[in-house]
Amino acid sequence: MLKKLLTVVLPIALPFIVWAIYVWAARWKEAKREAGEALPSWANAPWGWLILSGVLLTVVTLVAARFLADGDILVPSG
Repeated sequence: MLKKLLTVVLPIALPFIVWAIYVWAARWKEAKREAGEALPSWANAPWGWLILSGVLLTVVTLVAARFLADGDILVPSG
């Protein structure tokens, strides 16, 4: 059950979930601007760049771990 959830349902549903969060945040931000209310300090953060840099750092770390490890990192040592 969990395997099907993680390998089938999650990859299909995740883009829609991310999109729904983005639409909600964009509408919330626009409503605040139209009402003349100040946005919280975190709302002005460069979220796209932060997420992109996090993904790139994760990829670099995984590639470095793969090539710098003594053995195969995909096989548990025991």
